[in-house]
Amino acid sequence: MFTLHYTDRGTTKQRILDEILIDRDLACPTEPNIIAIVAGVIGGILIVGILLLILWKVYITIVDKREYTKFLEERSKAKWNTGLSPLYKEPTTKYTNPAYSGKLI
Repeated sequence: MFTLHYTDRGTTKQRILDEILIDRDLACPTEPNIIAIVAGVIGGILIVGILLLILWKVYITIVDKREYTKFLEERSKAKWNTGLSPLYKEPTTKYTNPAYSGKLI
């Protein structure tokens, strides 16, 4: 590791290198805890994902509630008869045979 010492000279603000200190003992920093870093990143991603899912569910619930309320209001304002549709026809019809009067020969 190097340490540089400068001094300012006069009014011109020129910097002069006074000395260079060299540290002969190489000290390595301690190794980072890889498991803690990986667990923190994975945990953070999971927490953010779960929070986004919860926010999405709350948003969809609010929107669905508004739409359902609007649907109920529109259904209550209906002006047609809710009994039978005028377009609906019975699927069965009865035909009578004019040649048959109900007597067997």
